[in-house]
This record gives sequence, C-alpha cells and structure tokens, in this order.
Amino acid sequence: MARILIVGDAHSPLIRERGLIGRRAGHEVFWMSPAGGVVGDVRVFSPPAAIHRMRAIRQLALPFVLRRALTEVRPDLIHVHYAYQALGTYVLRRFHPLVVSVMGGDILPDQSYHGYRAQLVRSLLDAADCITSKSEFLDAALGAIGPYHEKIRRITWGVDLNHYSRMRDTSRLRRRLGIRDDEYVFFDARLAEALYNKDVILAAFAAYLETGRHAVLIVSELFGHVDFLAQLRQRARDLGIVDRVRFVGGIDPREMADYYALADVTISVPASDGFPQTIYEAAASGSFLILSDLPQYREAVRDGLVAHHVRPGDPTALAAALIWFANHPEARVEATRAAWTYTSKVADKRMQDVELCDLYAELLQRRQPRFTGGKTLTPG
Repeated sequence: MARILIVGDAHSPLIRERGLIGRRAGHEVFWMSPAGGVVGDVRVFSPPAAIHRMRAIRQLALPFVLRRALTEVRPDLIHVHYAYQALGTYVLRRFHPLVVSVMGGDILPDQSYHGYRAQLVRSLLDAADCITSKSEFLDAALGAIGPYHEKIRRITWGVDLNHYSRMRDTSRLRRRLGIRDDEYVFFDARLAEALYNKDVILAAFAAYLETGRHAVLIVSELFGHVDFLAQLRQRARDLGIVDRVRFVGGIDPREMADYYALADVTISVPASDGFPQTIYEAAASGSFLILSDLPQYREAVRDGLVAHHVRPGDPTALAAALIWFANHPEARVEATRAAWTYTSKVADKRMQDVELCDLYAELLQRRQPRFTGGKTLTPG
C-alpha cells in the first residue's frame, strides 16, 4: 500500500474526515497542516507552535516544513485540500502524483482568488495531476482559470446517510437548549465570519418574531473571532431577541447531525460560496433549506431538492421566507422526500469514498512518485 501525504488544515473537521479516507484502502496517511492540529494517531508536520498564530511568518516556514515531510515520509502521492498553499506551492508543484481538491473560496474571484494568491493557486492547479471538484459551478470556475477539463474528477465527498437522518432522536438536545416541542427551530450552521451574513439572519429573525410567531434561532460560532462573536451577541441584544437565540459555540462534529435533524429550517445566505457541505447535511436530515439565490445552489435545486431562495444581504426577503415556511408546513415533508433522492444519488459518502480510493489507485498505478526539478524521491 502507498504512503499518502495530506496537505490541509488539521483543525477543520471536514478536511480531517476527507484526509483519512485513504486509510480505508489500506494506505498509510501522513499530514502537513499549516497551523498544527491533531488527527488521531496520524503524524502531523507543521511549523513550530510558537508561530501558529503569526500567519506571515508561518507562511514563510511552509516550504521548509514540506521539504521535511517529503524527506522523512517519502510519500507515494500528495493530496492538497484547498488550492491556496502560500509559498508551499513552490514545493508542492514539483511533486507527482499530485491531487488538489478545490473548495470554492480558493478559486472564486469575489472571495480570495485575486492578486498574488491567484498566481499561486493557478501555479498549483497547472501542476496538479488531478483536480477534484464538488459541482458543475466549481468546474466552470476552474475553466475560467485554465484548461483543466481533462484533470477534473467529480468528488462531492458526500455524507453518511445513516448518520445524517431525520429519524435521529433530538429530544435531549432540545431540552439542553431549552426549546419547546411546539417551537420552530431555525439553524444557522455556517462559520462565524462576516461572509455568511449572520447579522442579516439575526435581523430577519427579529422581523419574523414581530409577527407574533414563536421560534428559536440556533447560531453556530465555529472559528469565530472573539470580537466578531461579541458583535453578534450585542446585535441580538439590540434587536431584543437574545432570549430567542441560542449561540452554541463551535458545535462538536459528532453532534452536528442532531442539530440538522432538530432544525425545521437550515439557513445559508452568503453573498458568495462554493458548494457547502451544509446543503448535503441538511438535505439528508430533512431540514428545509433557505439559501442565497446563487447559481451554485440552484444546481442542487435543479435535481429536485426543495428549498427557498432569497437575495443575499436582504433581511426583509429572508424574513419573508421564514414566514412563508411557517405558513407552509407541508414544505418540510416535501423536502424530506426529495432530499433523500438527491443525496443518495450524488452525495452518498460510501460511494464517494470509493471514488476517491479508485482515483488514488489510478494515479499510483499510472506513474511512479517523483519530485521534478530536484532529487527523485522513491518510496522508503
């Protein structure tokens, strides 16, 4: 079996889960994480802990950390999760076989694909032997960067359909959060960053409550900066809805399925996005989706997923969507039925894991590991 070096943020639950898929095919997994982190019993290479919070210095250290990982691990394949890897790009682009998984923000001009970052991302994509993409929208974004059509492989990553399910018992979570059985539950599951318009969600929820309807809004605070989180809480106080909002910190990944199953509505209204795992997770759990009217989201709806679209940044439109849902209780029933068909077709994790392991096998069989422009690395 092969040695696979994963390059990605070890603090991200999704990247940790994806990076370990190769183990199911018997491969040995190693990790390079720019800001440290723990991945079970996997050996993790990272810059010194003293500079993890010093981004500029940390980025200068990445090429040296990668060189060390290559020398000590002698990987047979490298898989990079997120196409922007700062100065580490200059080391990564010389190794083959190289897999790069794009996320969205790394290749979208209205997020971070611009300036010197765009140059480094394109350099890495040019060198990649394969690029994995979650959707047709991301395929198009890649096509705007370069002629990568023949390199692209569809990997949606998917969700565990036995874990994310409407049938989960959420009574304990409901009691813990102090939510009555007769109250609607709205769930903002996205990262605590300005991009995701959490202030807009709070304002829309306040407008919804002004109609006399009862509900609770759950707000994820994952990866939020302390100042940003303080602003959100103050906003809830200013709106007079603090008793109706549950700020739940960074949700334990093991509990996320319960939150989706509890949620009558899952809200995702950023101005820009890739194709978030939130859609698959909520869909599999039978949670109705209220989404920004973005083309990448429409791609999912086209396949039959029931959702409601609103203009991003518009609290009035979002409040109207929440009221619409309250007036159409059958919407969730329809969403549950349609979502199962959709997720089982394109986002069954078991099948997606097989797709990735098949991709590894194909690349490993096709060519021997090599490090171009320098000393050839052979398996240790």
